[in-house]
Amino acid sequence: VTGEPVTVVNLDGYKGRRLLDELRFPKGKLRLIEKWKSYPDYLRDVAQHKIVLQLDRSHVPGQVAGDALLCRVACVGGDGAIESIAFPKTCGEGRSITEIASTALDLLKNLHLRAAIVAESQARALERLSFQAMRSQLANFFASLKQS
Repeated sequence: VTGEPVTVVNLDGYKGRRLLDELRFPKGKLRLIEKWKSYPDYLRDVAQHKIVLQLDRSHVPGQVAGDALLCRVACVGGDGAIESIAFPKTCGEGRSITEIASTALDLLKNLHLRAAIVAESQARALERLSFQAMRSQLANFFASLKQS
């Protein structure tokens, strides 16, 4: 739709390729990563993109959103804990695929909106997900155990 190149990490082999074929990407616009990479190499790939789009509905902790945070890339979709904390305006929780796609398209077209989402995610991560924030939360938790 936007003409932007797309990178897909497909570790599902033929099954994943078959689904991607149904999307009919224009020639030269789809780049497939079909083998495991080292974590630093994977992060370098993520950092080259404008957004990370995921349609994961597994309610897992949010590894992909965490990777997007590290790379300072907007994350769209996904319904894990990190997505809902760091990217509440763009996460997939309670949103249809159509809404997620619309959000992704808006972010691809609007540099200022994308930058705002990234800045907000970094601030939320510092406040709620950083080692500094966790240290304080754990200290309070263990202090409450001692009082019990």
